[in-house]
Amino acid sequence: MVHDDILLVGFGAVGVIYALILSKTPSTRVTVIARGNFDKVSTKGIHIKSKRHGDIPGWKPDRVVSSVAEAADRAYKYVLIATKALPDVNPTPAILAPLLTEEYSKQYASPTFVILQNGLGVEKDLYAAAELSWKAKPRLLSAAVYIQANLVGERDIVEQGPFDRLVCGVYRPGLLVDDNPKNTPEETEQLEAFAEFIRAGNGEIELVPDIQRKKFAKNLW
Repeated sequence: MVHDDILLVGFGAVGVIYALILSKTPSTRVTVIARGNFDKVSTKGIHIKSKRHGDIPGWKPDRVVSSVAEAADRAYKYVLIATKALPDVNPTPAILAPLLTEEYSKQYASPTFVILQNGLGVEKDLYAAAELSWKAKPRLLSAAVYIQANLVGERDIVEQGPFDRLVCGVYRPGLLVDDNPKNTPEETEQLEAFAEFIRAGNGEIELVPDIQRKKFAKNLW
């Protein structure tokens, strides 16, 4: 079987739930980067207590690594970023640095980057870095995340309420909240391809042409 390799960076509560959702598609092979809880996750897994996805003790993704450098050994269809948005402290390009090197970009095609962070303007630096690495327009999706989930215990239990929902759109640099964009056929195809994986894993997703406006509304929610 040809696998769709997916990398998820940030294995907190949000990351765990979306790693679970993406792993439900038989063709996917999900790699997660678990730093603070690597030892526990790699040996015992995560106990997911979800009112939406069920009670799943000892769940593990296909591969658990402790660093982005360790994960930079293959091409990925999607790279999801579910870390906290701290651009002034730990910018996303710094977190993903091993995937943005000249060596990596020459060996592997660019993934579609998916930012699962609710902050405003968090896409800008990654877009610029990816464009520089691959010398081409990046494929970058951004999402507003609506979820009730917490990492508890010794960072080895995730408790989730009855819903998880992504509002997802294509990031366009320079677009203002008040602009009224329309998705091109190519952008619609990009969004629908990602949405198929989310829906197949019993996740809810809404695709929109104006993600900056939706994220602005989410930050006021």
